Amino acid sequence: INFDSAEDLQNAKLKLVNLVGVAVYPEISQQKGKLYIQPNSLSPGIYFYEFTATGAEKKLGKLIIN
Repeated sequence: INFDSAEDLQNAKLKLVNLVGVAVYPEISQQKGKLYIQPNSLSPGIYFYEFTATGAEKKLGKLIIN
């Protein structure tokens, strides 16, 4: 997930839910304006995310882990 600057990530929130709407909490790291979700911390399946941060547009998307 890319963002314009690391400053956007200071007040960032990432909500990740599985297909049935249960929130999951994977390992997440950040570096140089990017978030890295560690795929090995999630079971295979389809997830939906919502990213919000101060000064940034809300981003919604789908994540597929094989």
